[in-house]
Amino acid sequence: MWRARIRREKTVPTLIITDPILGAFAVDDNFTLEILELVHPSEIRLRLPHGGWRKVSLKILIALLRGRVVRVVEES
Repeated sequence: MWRARIRREKTVPTLIITDPILGAFAVDDNFTLEILELVHPSEIRLRLPHGGWRKVSLKILIALLRGRVVRVVEES
C-alpha cells in the first residue's frame, strides 16, 4: 500500500512516497503527478476527460494532501 507524508526541509515541503517494494523516495517536479476523481461513481468517471485523472503540480498536490482534500488510496 502506498503512503505519503510531507516533510519540511528548510521551509520547503517535500513529499515522501512509501511503497512496500520500492521503499521511500522523495517526489520532485520531475514526476508526473495525477489524481483520480473518486468522488464520482465509475460510470461518470469514465465519461470525464482522461477517465477522471487530472495532472497536478507538486505544490498543488502537497496543498491538497495537507488540506485533507485528497488522500492516498491503494489501487485495486
